[in-house]
Amino acid sequence: MTRLAWMKNYEVFDASGGVSINIRQHHIDDAVSLNGEACVAARCTLQALDAVQVWFYRSKAYIQWDEGGPVYRYQNSSPLINNVIKILDDPKKSNKKIKPGLYNLLPPAPAQRLGVDRTAKEKRGTRPKHEGHKSHRVMGRVVAAKHA
Repeated sequence: MTRLAWMKNYEVFDASGGVSINIRQHHIDDAVSLNGEACVAARCTLQALDAVQVWFYRSKAYIQWDEGGPVYRYQNSSPLINNVIKILDDPKKSNKKIKPGLYNLLPPAPAQRLGVDRTAKEKRGTRPKHEGHKSHRVMGRVVAAKHA
């Protein structure tokens, strides 16, 4: 991911704990589709939790809590993704289908943390060797005879 202009001068850290946001109808009204700064969850986080700056993607949220402080990276919960973000980002769906309620922003899973090598093990050269039983090894190919 390319860093957004407002994030370039800040350190980005994975959040160590979660936070809950209470999305209400006034957060849904006038939200802008496909705009990470003006989405429902961003409006809620800015207004209700008094964050300085936010940016929401489909699966991650970046929040700056204090002016001049670091930016924290959160994992969006499945209910937030399914009941809010996917609906807002689908031009065929009305914002009226977005469900107000309490949603969680979670710390990223260990495998999704910043700095974790996400390349496939095969590409890193650590692919485990097949050590199966010798009787399971294919020794040749059997071709069925054609009937005349």
